[in-house]
Amino acid sequence: MAEAHGALRPQELAALGIDPAQVLDFSSNCLVQAPASVLAAARAAPLESYPDPDCSALRARISALWGQDSVVVGNGAAALLWACVSAYSREGELVLCHRHSFGEYANAALTQRRRVYCVQQAIAERSLEPMYEALQRRPALVFICQPNNPSGRLWPEQPLRELIAQARRQGSTVVVDHAYRVFACPQQRFAHYDGAINVYSMTKDFAVAGLRLGFALGDTDLGRFLPPWSASSAAQAAGVAALSDTVLGALEQRILIAKAQQAQLWQSLRANGHDCLDSDTHFGLIRVGDADGLRARLLREHAIQVRSARSFGLPDYIRVCTRAGDDARLVAALGRRET
Repeated sequence: MAEAHGALRPQELAALGIDPAQVLDFSSNCLVQAPASVLAAARAAPLESYPDPDCSALRARISALWGQDSVVVGNGAAALLWACVSAYSREGELVLCHRHSFGEYANAALTQRRRVYCVQQAIAERSLEPMYEALQRRPALVFICQPNNPSGRLWPEQPLRELIAQARRQGSTVVVDHAYRVFACPQQRFAHYDGAINVYSMTKDFAVAGLRLGFALGDTDLGRFLPPWSASSAAQAAGVAALSDTVLGALEQRILIAKAQQAQLWQSLRANGHDCLDSDTHFGLIRVGDADGLRARLLREHAIQVRSARSFGLPDYIRVCTRAGDDARLVAALGRRET
């Protein structure tokens, strides 16, 4: 079973007789624990009336922090990525993305009857030259995941800016997905690329994936392609609380700690002979051979969930994210790899 996304599936766990509360989930790229003030804000949100359709308070806070007037809030980054396909391309037009990257770029394009060209290159390669060459196909839309998921690797900054500029000159729109940017560069939380549509997740770093919340910078018209009430009252309240100075200050330290823990996890796995790809974030890829089979075995025998990367076109790899004090159990479950 190669899941389209990470996280636990209750039906699968029930079939295996596994209590969800006992599972260690290394498949999700979120931090493990949400800030208490963010959870409190979500729980206190009024549910008896409709949410603010304009997300006024949250948009104002985002605008102040990122220094951008054009802010669109959506039901998670994925909803905004789907809206980008509707907004910046037409039926039959070409959409570019990397083959070994987040699958919703291609899913959104194909579902909306666009043509898709997936740029092929080795998962460890950092060069944007193959994507730059693919611009010659004159796409309407280009998706770039910065840093890339599932590898956790950053694309080089200057070539990415040059690619955006070239795309703009020829009439192509570039969407940069910053979902994991803060994990690679916590001091650059407010980074964005001029001339591109910049999409951000607000659920991974604040560990509130169940709320579904994201935003985009760069084009106010994008909101026309989202349904009404694009973010719930609970999500909006949590978003405002998450962007308080207090939470943001503490979060940077939590992310730096998570990155250090991931480096320690990689060191332990490599000492046991595992092939771990370098990552700039708190998650990354491990080459294991039969990823689907290993995922099933770890869940069945150890109540450990990892992400098979087969849906990324990488059937030999699993993706894991550090869980701090739980990492030793993953190392023990994987054991020593015979070479």
